[in-house]
Amino acid sequence: MGKSGQKKGHKGVTRPLAKPDRQVEVMKDRCPDCGAELGVPFSVESRIIEEIPEPQPVIVTEYKIAHYTCPHCQKEVVATDAGLSKRKQIR
Repeated sequence: MGKSGQKKGHKGVTRPLAKPDRQVEVMKDRCPDCGAELGVPFSVESRIIEEIPEPQPVIVTEYKIAHYTCPHCQKEVVATDAGLSKRKQIR
């Protein structure tokens, strides 16, 4: 069995940084220990946090599609629903 992982010499790929939808400035006016004014920060750290929502539950719908025979022309008529035309049908 061979070694796991990429082969030697394989060029790595880094995921691109996400573009923020909003920015929040996290600032502090006073020292939490002595209460002195802090003034202008000497540096600002940037941290991007991606919030990934929980997967949504799968909704399974069974359609009971009625088939009719027209009493006048004797053709088969199949009932339709807007939900059926937009989705793949599984048989």
